[in-house]
Amino acid sequence: MRLTFQVGGSAVTYRRSWWTGVDSIEVEGEESQLTGFWAANRSAFDLEREQTGLMRGTPVTIRARRPRWVGGLRPHDYTVLVDGRVVLTRHGY
Repeated sequence: MRLTFQVGGSAVTYRRSWWTGVDSIEVEGEESQLTGFWAANRSAFDLEREQTGLMRGTPVTIRARRPRWVGGLRPHDYTVLVDGRVVLTRHGY
């Protein structure tokens, strides 16, 4: 899954590998890993994940909700909130 949105005038790209669960975020060309392989797969049975952090002084939350049955093999629902407001929703891998 790849999500692109704006935070404080900066382009932000969130990426998550459906195969490994590893996710990273890129802000203005600088990429950092949010969750490593072991941490991403420790909660294999959680239906909802939420990550919150500050970007350019603004709170950003990324929520992922997976289907109940065979969730790892089906598309997930992603929601991005910037400063408490929904700025992006996507459905996919």
